[in-house]
Amino acid sequence: MSSEKIFADSYDNATYTQKFSPRETEVLSRLVHGTCNKLIARDLGIADSTVKVHVKSVLRKLRLVNRTQAAVWASNNGFGQHIDHLQHIDDLWMAC
Repeated sequence: MSSEKIFADSYDNATYTQKFSPRETEVLSRLVHGTCNKLIARDLGIADSTVKVHVKSVLRKLRLVNRTQAAVWASNNGFGQHIDHLQHIDDLWMAC
């Protein structure tokens, strides 16, 4: 399925980005990098279950069905470009 079909709504992407809370934006930025919920939670200092709530909220707002689609959308819309502070990410993958 191409990204055009996934995001074929007539809505402007700017409309979506205005609907995200600051925390949803942080979570979405980390999804771009393929970060699992557990690592997102550690990085943001929140519970894994809270990350799941934010991911579900983002999916609902974007009318998507999975985190991969959200990551593609986020990457195409400039999210995740400035996440430098995820230090030693390769070492942390073991936690997922």
